[in-house]
Amino acid sequence: MDKGNTGSTSAETIVRFDDEAGWPRHARVRLTPESLAAVLALLMVAISYYLLLGLKVYGYDEVHYYPSFTFKLSEEGRWINFLLHDFLRHIPLQVHAALYVSLAWLLLFRFARNLSCDRLYATLVASVLLVSPPFVYQSLWPATLLPSLIGLLGMAWLVDKGVSHRVIYLVSGILLFGGMQNFYFLMPLLFVGQIEQEPFPSRGFLLRIWSHALYWVAGSVLGFLVALLAVYLLIGQVGIMPAPWRRTMPVHDLHDLARNVGYAFGCLKQEIHTLAALMTSRNVVYVLGFVVLAAVRIRYWRSELGRAIVLVAVGVSFFAFSIPLAPVIQTRSLVAMSVALILLALVPVDSRRAARWVSMTLLIWTGWNMTTHAYAFMAEQKEQTEFVLSKIENVLPHDPTSYSAVAIFGKMDTHSADADIVNSPPRMRAVVLATGVPDFWDCQTSSPVCDTLSTKRDVSSKSAGEGIEYDGTYGNVAVISVGP
Repeated sequence: MDKGNTGSTSAETIVRFDDEAGWPRHARVRLTPESLAAVLALLMVAISYYLLLGLKVYGYDEVHYYPSFTFKLSEEGRWINFLLHDFLRHIPLQVHAALYVSLAWLLLFRFARNLSCDRLYATLVASVLLVSPPFVYQSLWPATLLPSLIGLLGMAWLVDKGVSHRVIYLVSGILLFGGMQNFYFLMPLLFVGQIEQEPFPSRGFLLRIWSHALYWVAGSVLGFLVALLAVYLLIGQVGIMPAPWRRTMPVHDLHDLARNVGYAFGCLKQEIHTLAALMTSRNVVYVLGFVVLAAVRIRYWRSELGRAIVLVAVGVSFFAFSIPLAPVIQTRSLVAMSVALILLALVPVDSRRAARWVSMTLLIWTGWNMTTHAYAFMAEQKEQTEFVLSKIENVLPHDPTSYSAVAIFGKMDTHSADADIVNSPPRMRAVVLATGVPDFWDCQTSSPVCDTLSTKRDVSSKSAGEGIEYDGTYGNVAVISVGP
């Protein structure tokens, strides 16, 4: 090698090395707008989720807090979660949380790549989608979601292998309706590239999108029927019995159908309005930027319209599926709507410089607005649950793991900041078990074991107040009362 410097160049970086030392004498990194945007987007993911990895208390009905998942099989038909329950419980929740963020990002990256996004732009798009409220809220149930995410990534692998979309929709319906069913409605996003092979409204495009729509619906029907069969075979129950808190409204006649359609449409409008307000922060400059992006995109309306049909179908699919029973619709279930809305509004088909730069600017702006919301949500979850958890740990005279169970009596005053957790048996169960206690007894309502404890320890399930007090131990069960 000649004495002096040798160079290595690329489109992105230029690095020169000193021969004798072997270390860079100086390095110059040429940042493109796309690479800078991608780095900022990944930073937003880190800000949104870093608290998740250190939480002590996760979603109140996560698999780790129940020795059996029979109730979820009975109420929602989640037969895969039921069968994998013991396996999922053996993996620490923090590991599940890391897997959730990683696998969800990979899935969303794949969706972005299917929209003909290059890698850097796809990194930006996937990261912004991941910090949207439904993904952030659902991250509190990382173990429950693991089978669904793996199932969707498996379907993406089948797409790469050239397996027919007919087979993939049917197989995915069976698998995804055995877990978190709301993720099934993302399936068409794996096929956007195939659907767009011929322009709208050509005959080929219409035939292809009809075929995908038909098998997408067929997959959901098949998945629901298999779930019904699994419920019967595994626990002998005929049908799925939704939990009372879902407040279902079954359809019996045309009047009921009209009521449920109106309810679903109302929820759709409300959720779109809420998400749009969060994306834009109701900023006039943001709205002007969106108008500019729309003006640039209007020139390519034919190609935009074909993709828009797919995205609108994905966005409304969960609401349409909810019409027969019209249960309570929670924001955390609306992953398909949030993905579709962001892609539809901010990711153009045209990849020319003007459209791309406006799109990247709005995506970063949107991502930051949602990141601040995500961080606040995680911080609140951590603060509220761990404050109650610390109170439980402090009142117990011995290490929580030395007890066989903790029984909670009483109700906290509704004006207390902790009342939402303490007065909710499912949330309190998660907090108590997070201390390391093997079991939780809900004695806020009467039951034979609680009545026995109440007599022995002279505590009442009707006490009220803001205090959390230790009342003693009976049969290695620690008794805690809420109230004076």
